[in-house]
Parts: sequence; C-alpha cells; structure tokens
Amino acid sequence: MTLERNNSRLRLFLLGGCIGILAFLCIFGLSSLDLANVSFAEGGFVEKDIQQHYAGWLFFRESSWQFPLGVADNMNYPDGVSIAFTDSIPLFGVLFKLFSAWLPDPCQYFGWFSLWCYFMMGGYSLLLLNLFLEKVSVCTLGTVLFVCSPILVERTLHHTSLAAQFFIIYAFYCYFRSDQEKRLYLPWWNILILSIHPYFVPMAYAITLALVIRYGQNTGRWLQGFGGLTGCLAGTVAVGWLFGLFYTPSTGGSLLLYGYFGLNLNALWNPTSIGETDPLGYTLWSRFLPVQNQVGGNYDAFAYLGLGVLIVLPIALIWAIKEYKTSFRFVVRHLALFVCLFLLCVFAVSNVVTANGATLFRIPLPQKIQELASIFRASGRMFWPAYYLLFLWAVVTMARVRFRRWMPAAAVGLLCLVQLVDISPALAGRHTQLAQYQEQFPTALTSDFWDQAAGQYDHLFTLDSDKGDLLHLALYAAENQMTTNDAFPARYDAANLMVSREETLNGLLDRIYDPDTLYLTTSEGLFLRIAHYMKDEAYCAKVGENQYVIAPGFQGKVSDAQEYSADWPITIEPLTDGQWDGGVLDEDDCTILLSNCYLVQQLLEGADAILADGVEYPILKVEEVKRHWLWVTLDIEDARVLKNVVLEAAP
Repeated sequence: MTLERNNSRLRLFLLGGCIGILAFLCIFGLSSLDLANVSFAEGGFVEKDIQQHYAGWLFFRESSWQFPLGVADNMNYPDGVSIAFTDSIPLFGVLFKLFSAWLPDPCQYFGWFSLWCYFMMGGYSLLLLNLFLEKVSVCTLGTVLFVCSPILVERTLHHTSLAAQFFIIYAFYCYFRSDQEKRLYLPWWNILILSIHPYFVPMAYAITLALVIRYGQNTGRWLQGFGGLTGCLAGTVAVGWLFGLFYTPSTGGSLLLYGYFGLNLNALWNPTSIGETDPLGYTLWSRFLPVQNQVGGNYDAFAYLGLGVLIVLPIALIWAIKEYKTSFRFVVRHLALFVCLFLLCVFAVSNVVTANGATLFRIPLPQKIQELASIFRASGRMFWPAYYLLFLWAVVTMARVRFRRWMPAAAVGLLCLVQLVDISPALAGRHTQLAQYQEQFPTALTSDFWDQAAGQYDHLFTLDSDKGDLLHLALYAAENQMTTNDAFPARYDAANLMVSREETLNGLLDRIYDPDTLYLTTSEGLFLRIAHYMKDEAYCAKVGENQYVIAPGFQGKVSDAQEYSADWPITIEPLTDGQWDGGVLDEDDCTILLSNCYLVQQLLEGADAILADGVEYPILKVEEVKRHWLWVTLDIEDARVLKNVVLEAAP
C-alpha cells in the first residue's frame, strides 16, 4: 500500500512538474535554454542583476579550483570571493564547471536553472494541493496558478536564483503532510538552500520550525522533531560552507538598508514591479487595476496577488467567518505556523512603514539590530510564504463550490482564467522582451580603446568605489581572462580592498606599477593626480563618459579618447553628498572643490582670480584638505553657476 501511494505521489509530482515546464516555455520560450545564448545575460534582461550573475559564472569558470568549491580567485583579486555573492547559483556553477571542457564558449545555465525551478514548483504545488483536494483535475488547474504567480515570473531570468520559490511550497507540503499523517516529514531540500540563495533560509526554516512544533503537539516526540530540525539546519550550514558562503568577510556591500526595501501596505494590489517597457521603467502586471504609488525601494517587495486571487480572498474570508468555529479550530491547530508567518510579515514591512506614496512612521532601531536585520535588507521578500498561503487558501475556497460534481474544477478554472487574463500584459511583455535579445547588447564601454586593449593585460584594477559601470567592466575582464578587484559582488572584504587601493594609488604617484595591469577610475580628479606622474609610463586618457584609464605600455592611438596633456580643461569636482552639491559647498555656496593635482596647482599658482565664461572671480582662500582636495573660496554669490564650466587663471 505504501509503495502504491508513493508511486501515486510520484506521478502527481511529475504531472505538476510538466505543468511547470509548460508554463516556463509558454512565458519565456526556448531561447534561454540554448547554452550558447548569452545575449540576455550580457545585456541585462529586465535590469542589470543578471549581468552580475553571468559575470560571476564567467570568472568562476576560468578560475582554478579552490576550496571552498564556489570560490573564484580571479574576483575580488587576489583574495577571491564565492559566486554565492554574485548570485550565480553555486550549485549549478560547480556542476557546469565540472563539464566545462564539453560546454560551448560562451555558455550560460540560467535558463536551465529556471526551467528546473518551474518543474519543482509545479511538482510540489500539485502535491500540496492534493493534501486538501482529492480531484486531480482541480489540483492540476490550481497548479497553474502557482507556476504563473507574479512573484515567480517577475524574478525569473532577472534575479534568477530567487526563482527557487519551490523551497517555500515544499516546506508547506512537508508541514501539512506531517500534520495529516502524524509523521515527521522534514523538508530535506532545505539543505541545498545556501547553494542557491540565502534569502530562502528564514522563509523555509520558519515553516520548518512550525512543522516541528506541530509534530511535537501531535505526537509528543519533541526530541525527534527538534533533533531532525537541528540536523537539517546543520546540513544547510555545511553546504553553505562547502560553497564558500562564509569564505569572504561580509564587510562590503552590506549597507544598513533594512527598511528601504520594505513591503508597502498596498503591495498585494499594486500591479507594478521594476524594469520593463512602460515610460517610467516599470512592469505593468494588471490589465484592469491601476498602478499605485511606492516609496524608496518598495519595488523590490513586489507582491501583487493578481485579480483572480484578489476577488476570491474576500469570499474566502466571508466563508471563514460564516464557519467561524471550524476556522477558529484550524487557526488554533496551526497557531505556530501563523505566528511564524506573522513574524516574517512584520520583518517584511520593516521598521519603515509605508503605504502608497507616504511613509507612515519609522521605528528607530539600535545600531546592532539594524546591522543584523540588514543581512536580509531586501526584507519585503519575507512576505512570500504568506503570499503563497493566500494562493492555497484561494484555490481551496473555490474548490468548495460543489453544487455539481464538475463545479470545483469549473470554479478553480475560472479563478485561473481571470488571473491569467489579468496578468497577461506582463507575461506577454516578458516573452517579447526576452525574444528581442540578439547577439549585440548595450554596454557602457563604447570607446575603441576597449577593443584595442583586449588581451594586452592580465589584471583590471579599479582605483575608486564608484559602481556606475562595474558590471560592464566585470564582463569585459571576465571575457578577456583578466582578474578584477571590482566590488561588484554583493559582499566582499571592504577593508582589504580599501588598503589595496590606497597602496596602489601611492605606488602610481611614485611611478610604481604593474605592466600587466590596466588601471581605471571614474574620478577625473583622481585621474589627473595620477596622470601627471604616469604620463611617460602609460597611456593616460579619458575613454568614455566618466571612464579614465592608466594603461602601461599600451600600443595604439585611440581616436575617440581624450589623452592627458598640459592643456586639459579644469572643472569643479562633481561631488554630491551631505556636504557638497556638485562640487559646491552647501554651507556657503561660494567654496568649490578642485582636485589637488599638478594642473590645478599650476592654475592657482600666483593667481588672484579665476576666469570662467569670461567673468573673473577673485580668490579669497585656498585650503588643502586630506592632500587630495583643494577647497577654493571665491568672491561669488553662488558658485553653482561654475558647474561644468572650464576654469582658467585670470590674466
């Protein structure tokens, strides 16, 4: 009997998996399953995150084997970093690297990973529904709702690793199956979470904790339950260690942003997420409902339920109130689960509570709590378990319509139809957008210099922390078998990177350099300080918008570059922060920021005034700050008129 039941579950799982595969192919087509098709990854499908994932894989593929397994020594060079921090899905990265010699070049695996996620999502969604619904036809229709959920489609081939939402569905399946059979079914797939994406750890383990508590209440076997939970968690940590998640100190990239990416209170009916084709750059997810306002990073907490589910949930609530005794017993029986999901929802909303375009209130948090919470700074994602429980509730509610034998299937089918029609603009938009990617893709590295320099250097070294073009630079370095110190991974050793940059900068100022390294900065001031000393040792030029290179031994003349010379135009440093507005001191509006370099020193030497657009502005004071900057106070009402204006010495 047990074997027959297991075979039945396997058949149901495979049926659901096929539904998931069909959904993926209908929405995204076949192009991403071509291993050699890297255009969508290089071009940044939806937005730039996929470029980070792909660059991490390229570096990992070319790096020597390390231990832990997921570490690439040519990223964050020379220290190395795990591809877990480029969201390159370490599990698939290691598997594909094992067979790298037989794979095409270039190669990507993100399409196949996504297909696997849809297969697993479909399989476990159908099994979960079958715990509540007997008819396979009803479960099959309900599965369509899960594999086409907006939050799943939104992340696919975009934040690729976050498409592994089957971890949540699988945890729910184990929970309800354990409760129904009074046996312990731990979600052992949890062990692989850290080889895919760490954000699923609190979500899956919150449900697993509730499972163990419920199992203890049912059987009294608390030790067995918590022992299994401990073993499962230990396996998860071990896999994370194996793939290098704890290899790099998380001192960089982890800004205190908890609260910025929180869940807006309108998220369930706000049909918009970042990145698509409308004029504001957002995806439109509903054919019928209007877009609502958001605040800050609420876009990452996208959680639109879809019109079908939104229509059913009030009906489900009325039904639950009508049968309040049964509903109350259900809530009490699963109180641990609801408490865990409630806490996840509170974390998702965060301490910065927003509704529509307003911040309602902000709860101050101690520094340590803020740092701890910022480990999962995109907090809005923690709503996903509650999101899928609402999906389950909606399907089960519609399946209770039983005036005729065919009514449950018809009701769930109607729910799916309304849902799919509503979100069809986004589904069609994703399909069309992916199909548009060709061999050519947009890049910020447009100068002829990059083609001429390809293959001439072993290392790419960025001298500052401006992240404007780092993903394009990372792709360039990876495709040309160069190492990089770029801070493009989500986490890196910021302290070591800062020391390395300072030492390298001081070396360049003393004409000490590595002939196999291409040096780059996005700061004109920093470039001018170095170029005066390195002009005889290297090609020093502006090769694009805010791209300045120091290229030792570079052979060739770049026609579209601006090479360093004595008549280089001097302008204000375009620094904007809490103190400066585009290089003008907010405090007095008459102090400008200039680079403390040879050309500026020559400009100011013996000068009593600065000439700009034919107007003389007397110099009141020149102050050297941190040896990198000069604060120049002028006799001027508002120095903002000097932005982007060439400065000269008054005659």
